[in-house]
Amino acid sequence: MNNLLIKHPRDANFLDLPNKLPMLVKPNEYSPIDNNNSSKAKLGGYLLNDQKYELPLIIQNSNLRNQSKIQPVNSVYSLINNSSQVPFKINTKLCDFLLTENHRFNFIINPVIKHPLELKHPLKLTSKDKEEITKFNSEKLSEGHIMRIAIIYRNVNKFFIPTRIDNRGRLYALTNYLHYQGSELAKSLLLFSESDKIYKTDDKAIMYFKSYGVNLYGNGLDKLNYPDKLN
Repeated sequence: MNNLLIKHPRDANFLDLPNKLPMLVKPNEYSPIDNNNSSKAKLGGYLLNDQKYELPLIIQNSNLRNQSKIQPVNSVYSLINNSSQVPFKINTKLCDFLLTENHRFNFIINPVIKHPLELKHPLKLTSKDKEEITKFNSEKLSEGHIMRIAIIYRNVNKFFIPTRIDNRGRLYALTNYLHYQGSELAKSLLLFSESDKIYKTDDKAIMYFKSYGVNLYGNGLDKLNYPDKLN
């Protein structure tokens, strides 16, 4: 695999990037088609969706006999459209730190390093050895893609991550590797492009902010102080 810890975006090869990348413009909106057919919708997300290919709002589950459908009047459309239009940017300080100092701290796997077990003769590798090598190479590949995308997008003021839902209503980012549902490396390289303020009088915003905090520490909402108990 090529050395992915490159020092300048011009060294990154676009041909090595995954297919589904963050968008430089706002994703198209999903919306119901007004023909009394609740299963039909104008497809959004990537600009070519509904033009060159079809990615319905709901991710299809081949194990289900009947796929989920969305009624024409449904807040799911707002959920998808609003979440897809949140602008992000690259955490350039962290990106540059990893590019210049990772050799000292080994936060991510050096792409030119092979797992020590790969030096063994293939016939002497146990199933556990092979599993460990596969896991190591998979993590190395994933980190490499994340870093490459971050380098390509590091000077972009804002980009967007289109989303879809599954049949249970769970939200999923469409981009490969670099998104807020990915690894710790992926999440740490993302920043909101546009800042905002939380006011002491906005109980709802404070509640969501605290919900985010307790989740970061692996706790449930039972640890959350609700607005009526705010200091």
